Amino acid sequence: SSIPESLKKIYKAAASQRLNLDQANYKSSRGGTEKMSRYQITLPIRGRYSSIHKFLVKVLKDVPNASLEQVLFERKKIGDLFVNASVVLVLHLVPEQ
Repeated sequence: SSIPESLKKIYKAAASQRLNLDQANYKSSRGGTEKMSRYQITLPIRGRYSSIHKFLVKVLKDVPNASLEQVLFERKKIGDLFVNASVVLVLHLVPEQ
């Protein structure tokens, strides 16, 4: 699938869990001999742990060319309902021929 189509599904998955993806960093890379290219998306997210977990499961289900490269959670205090997460997703893309 194309990058815009995959991004649309990622943002739709976030909206379904009421998560705001206000900011993202994007990085495209391709190895010298690799036929596939990588499109890395880093997302800072604030929300309930369960909502972030459901978002990630939905992305991996709905975007078959996506993989979860890294996720970090931080909770300021034990009693906080919300966590801060840094999520790194990678879209694996095959060039059109």
